[in-house]
Amino acid sequence: MILIEMNPYNNPSYPQPGYPGGQPGYPGGQPGYPGTQPGYGPQPGFPPCGAPPAYPGGQPNYGGPPAYPGGPAGYPGMPQPSGYGCQPFDTGNYGAPFSLVHVSSSSYPPPQTIQKGNQTDGCGALWSAVAKSPHGTIPGKAKDGTCWYPYGGKEHITKDFSWITCGRPVEMVWNGGPVPPQAIQCGYQTDGGGNLYAAIAETKWGRIPGKAKDGTCWYSYGGKEHFTKDFHWLVAC
Repeated sequence: MILIEMNPYNNPSYPQPGYPGGQPGYPGGQPGYPGTQPGYGPQPGFPPCGAPPAYPGGQPNYGGPPAYPGGPAGYPGMPQPSGYGCQPFDTGNYGAPFSLVHVSSSSYPPPQTIQKGNQTDGCGALWSAVAKSPHGTIPGKAKDGTCWYPYGGKEHITKDFSWITCGRPVEMVWNGGPVPPQAIQCGYQTDGGGNLYAAIAETKWGRIPGKAKDGTCWYSYGGKEHFTKDFHWLVAC
């Protein structure tokens, strides 16, 4: 029997067990990322999908992401962007309908798990997931019972995560304006980052699942957190 964990973290007022009051030292988003975060070094026994191939010229400089304090406002009555065929439906105040299935119930992606990612360095197909972290619930990439997620300028690895499943068709909507109606809002960062959406980044290493808000997507690769404006929102149709 597969246990279904519904999506409580779409509601910014929902208390997150074990993370009362947010995390000290990270007010107002993720500015600068000074220092390092203990406990997230290389972890033996994890598959190598987070590791990059050789880079003769080095990795390009991605700079640092801007701070995004607080959470996005609701988007009632927003017109649907052109270029996708989703039909509107009543989502109430909680965004698109989806479920989170914890990896303890299914180490392999269960039916209807969202698979839009593909890393071209040999890692292959990647599924969208939500990591449980000391900083909240953070969307990232997963396969083979492992999740990689971006935070604090680094790529982190965890076995404590949930697959994102959706009973409706899911389309990728290009980032070209406000958050599309019915975008999948599945994460919540407790450091002031607030609500986060599932997204797919277009990168030189392929399409990589990550987290997004305010027109920016963060994704993890090669031990680092990268950010880009070139990404797709995941939208339930």
